This record gives sequence, C-alpha cells and structure tokens, in this order.
Amino acid sequence: MIKLKIKKTLNKAAVWALVIGACLMLGFLSFGGMYALIPLCSLAATAFGLSVAYEGEIYMQNIKNSLKKLFKFNYLKDELAKKYLLNHFVPEKNGGNDAPNNDEVPPFFAMYEEQLRLLYQFQGKRLKKGSVGDFQQRQLKKRVRDMESWFALQLFHDANEDPNTLTSEERDLRAWLSKHGQQTSQQDFNKQNKYAKGAKIFSLVAGTFMTLAATYLLVDAFSVIPLFAGLSFAYWPLFIVPMSIMAGFAYGLLTYNAMTDMFMHNPLQKRLLKIKNDFKNGLTFKKVAVAILAVLLIGLAITLTICTAGTWWTIAKSARPLFAFMGKFPRFIMGLINPIINAISGIVFNLANTSESLELIDHGFTDEHAHHEHHKQSHGHDHEHKKKSNARLYERLTSFWEKYLKNENKLQALNPFRLLLKITILPLRFLLFLGHLISIGFTADRVPGMPKIASALLGAISEGFEDFHYFVPHTNHHCHHDNKTMFKEHLGAGHGHSHEADIPTWLLKIIFSPVYLLATLWDMSCSRWHKDKEKHLTFTQAWEKQNGIEPYEDVELQKHEMDVKDNRTSIPWLAHETIHRIERFKKTHLATSWIGKKCHEEKREALTALQTKLRQCATKEDVQKTVNDEIQQPNPSYKKHRFFNQGETETWRFVNHELLQNGACEMQR
Repeated sequence: MIKLKIKKTLNKAAVWALVIGACLMLGFLSFGGMYALIPLCSLAATAFGLSVAYEGEIYMQNIKNSLKKLFKFNYLKDELAKKYLLNHFVPEKNGGNDAPNNDEVPPFFAMYEEQLRLLYQFQGKRLKKGSVGDFQQRQLKKRVRDMESWFALQLFHDANEDPNTLTSEERDLRAWLSKHGQQTSQQDFNKQNKYAKGAKIFSLVAGTFMTLAATYLLVDAFSVIPLFAGLSFAYWPLFIVPMSIMAGFAYGLLTYNAMTDMFMHNPLQKRLLKIKNDFKNGLTFKKVAVAILAVLLIGLAITLTICTAGTWWTIAKSARPLFAFMGKFPRFIMGLINPIINAISGIVFNLANTSESLELIDHGFTDEHAHHEHHKQSHGHDHEHKKKSNARLYERLTSFWEKYLKNENKLQALNPFRLLLKITILPLRFLLFLGHLISIGFTADRVPGMPKIASALLGAISEGFEDFHYFVPHTNHHCHHDNKTMFKEHLGAGHGHSHEADIPTWLLKIIFSPVYLLATLWDMSCSRWHKDKEKHLTFTQAWEKQNGIEPYEDVELQKHEMDVKDNRTSIPWLAHETIHRIERFKKTHLATSWIGKKCHEEKREALTALQTKLRQCATKEDVQKTVNDEIQQPNPSYKKHRFFNQGETETWRFVNHELLQNGACEMQR
C-alpha cells in the first residue's frame, strides 16, 4: 500500500509539474504582450495571473487525457469498441439490423445494456462516501469498463489465437462480429493507429521546438522583471532551463491530445457537414445565422493562429539566446520552422475549441427551431403558438415558485445574504473572466506590421467565442434514459474543455466566506419554522446549499439486481470478467522483463492455469470458490520477488486484493 501511495503521489506531482509548465508558457506570453503594449510590471503581472487563472483545470484535463492515450493498455481499441457499440448496438435509425432485442444477437449486448441501465440509476446523484449506493456505483463502473474492454478484445482479436483457449461465448461473439462490421472497425483501427503514430512524432517535434522557443520567451520576460533583471545573466539558465523543459513537455502532450481527438472524432467536419445537410432541407434565418457564425468562428481561429505564430517569430527575433550555441542556429530554424510548427499545433487547439462552441450554438438554435416548428404544425399559426408559449412560461414560473416554497418557507426565500451573493458573485466572475479574455489576447499581440491593440482584440474575441459556454449552462444528462440517449451520453465523445474548477471562483468564495456564513446561519435558523421537520437544516446542509452543492441521495439497488445474468450463457459473466482481468494484468505487468525473466514466466504460467480453471466454472459460486482456493493455496511464484525479498509482490497483491474485491468475490453489503 505504501508503494501504491508513493506511485500515485509521484504521478500527481508529475502531472502538476506539466500543468505548471503549460501555465508558465501561456502566462509569460501574456506578460510580455501586455508589457509590450503598456510597459508597467504591475499590469503585466495582472495579465499573467488572469491568463492562467481559468486554464489550469483545462490543461490538467488535457494532459491527463494525453497520458491516458499514451500509457493506458489498449486505449485506442477500447475507444473504437465504444464507437462500434454506439453505431451498431443502438443504431441511429429505429430498430436496425443489429438491434439488441434480436434473438440472434449474442447475449453480451443485453447484459451490457442492463448493467449500463443500472449504473444510470446513480447518474447525477450525490452519494455519501462509503455508503452502499456509493459502493454499488463504483462496482458497476468497474464492471461496465471491464465489459467494454473485454468486448474490445473480441472485436480486435488476434486471428492466430488458439480457439481452444476461448469459451463458447467468445467464439459465438467473434463469429457474429465477423458478419457485422468487424472488418470496418479493424480498418478504422489501422488508420487511427497510423494517425496516432504520426501525432506522436509531430508532438515530439512540437515539444522540442517549444522548449527552445520557451527559452527566448523567458529571457524576454526576465529582462523586464526587476527580481531577475538584477541577477547575473549566468544564473538565468538555472531558472529558465527547467521551466522550458516542463513547458515543452506539456506543450507536446497538449498537442498530442488535440490532434488525436481531431483525428478520431472529426468534430469540426461533422459540424460543417450537418450545416450542409440542413441547407439541403431548405433555408431558414436560423440556419443561415448558424452557418455565418461558423464561418466567423473558424476565421477568428485561423486569424488567432496567424497572430500567435507572428508573436513567436517576433520573440525569437528580438530576444537574446540563452546559450551562445543557440545564436549559431540558422535563422530559418527559429524564424520559420518554429512559427510553422506552433501554427499547426495552434490551429488544432483553436479549431477543437471552436467546434465545441459551434455544437453548443447549433444545439440551442436547433432545439428552439424544432420547438417552434412543432407548435406551428400543432396549432396552425404563429398567434396561437405565441399564446401557448406565454401560457407555458407562466406555468413553468408558477411550478418553479411552488417547488421553491415547498423546500423553503418565506423567511428562507427572503435570505438577504444570499441575495447579496447573487448580485455580487456573478458580476465579479464575469469581470474576472473578461479580464482573462483580454489577457489571452495579449499572448498574440506582437505581430509584425499589425497594431498591437488590434491583434490583442482579435485574440480576446476569439477566446471569448471559444469559451463563451463557460457562462452558458448546459448538460448532457437527461432525466429519461431511452437506449439512444443513454448510449450517446456514455459512449459519445465528451467535452474536454471545462471551467468548473477555476481559481477566480475559488478565490471569490474565500473572500466572501463571511457572507456565505451569514447566509448559512440565516437559512439554518429560518428552516426551523418549516412545517415539514424533514426540511429542518443542519449547519452542514445549509452551508452546502449556499455553495450550490447537491444534497446526498439514498440510492441502493437490491442484491439480486447487481448480478449479471442471462439464460443463454453457459458460463457466468463473472468468469469472463475475472479471466479478462487476469489477461490484462499479464499483458501490462508480466509481458516483458529484462531482469527476472524466469520469475515472470512462472507467474504467467500460474495465472494461465487459473484462467483455465475459471473457464470450467458453470456458476458464480464456482468462480468465487476457485479464486478463494487460489488465495488459500497460492502458487509459490505469486510471492517470489525479482529484487528484494520484502513486502508483497505486485502479482500477489493483484490475486489477493484486486481479484478478490473487484472481480470474482464481489463484495455485497
């Protein structure tokens, strides 16, 4: 356990170091841009802070996604398997040849759908940590992931694999897949794998050039910061070199994540194709407005990319090289190749964010337009539609007020401190976010032949359109879960751009904590006058309510609901799950070894023998007994060390803890 904690701590520290590196790069770009426009260190420092304040969480998400793509076992196959499930298991058209209620479809699909439906009973609910519901939710998440990973291995199986090592269910599923789009998925994998390799190479090149470019950027910034400007230039590399390496490494990961997302999901291409198809069904004002806005946003993204590349060219041309040998580089390396590399990386980032904003805008317009058309057809004319809309709005407001008073009495509803927070926090958040946009604009304001204020304004507008969804409430979660909606939410490409944990909001909550405290005390005290005693709030409940934290919900499934069952299977899913976990462990931990090769071979053979026993199990109880027997009488190789004969080995920890708790012997409370 100590080893695991150290490993997790080191991983978190590495991610944070990369996030800091990426933020430093962005912050010093903003610092230099502001100082070039108004040479005041205080203003430049403010621009530095505001530019990175909202981006840290975004960089964190993107870097984690990039590391997952690089190091997670079978990541690409797992993602393409999800894509297959989305396109074939629940087709866009009603019914479809591959509908899961078809008796010819293998039982895996019905079992997977049932587990996903159970998982979605916990969706959007806050569960108390350590509760039965929390345990069941975590158990279901692991099971769904295992099912998807197991399905990916069947979809992309090795053609030379011995059929005798497979269960009858695996053979049946593979036979069915061979007739239902497996070849297309395998071709897609080969294509995406080539793209991923190309993205790795380009990202490595981009990270290398960014490391060099960051040295010029930091020298440019240090020269105007009094603290560093007073130091001897000989000491500057001690600060600049580590910061540049972190920035370059982080930039390479960000580039890789953006490129692979664009290759795999093609969000911009899909959005533009949808606009084109909408035009074929007739022109309307809203369709034209969406198309014009799409062209405008893409144009702004391209313009911002050009401005950023021009800024890097200016920095490389004007700043002093950190080391003497860097001054001997041919001028086209930093003057031409570096801006081009940055431009390619930048256009991928900007278009990815632009496509997300386009999606949100298009959904808003489409939903409103569809609602309007529906009522025009239902009621005949616009006047009737307007009357119905007004009545519907009044009904919604009345319903909201009744629901509000049901949970609060009038004294609670008139909480003056909560009102004060509402009229101060939101405007302040908006002003800080506006400052962030302006600061981002300064990252690309040093373009040769272009006024600094003009290029900064273009950058701020572009960033505003890309991030405007920050203040637009939207969610992908729906209260009802038909197959199509449920699978789109779970298997579809999620948004990678989130401002939910931004630093300015956190700071505002700390500054206004006395007001939050007064609002909490008012709400807690006044709740005592509520007729329903269940609505009487404790201090913790009132505090969480003022901070927008949803109350705990008690959700618990019956024990029999947690079982994976299907009458058509001769071997329980629990056996498949356990066999799959063992196989994944063998490939990730015991596949290759430079030291202790014989030790690894013995462990692989022992685990393979356990898999053979599990394939002979007919019931869940048989699986549990087989694993328990293996733990009671373990193979000696499980506890054999390669280096030091202290503590438990990774293999024994897997068999004795992970396999027991998460797989074969599912804990039920």
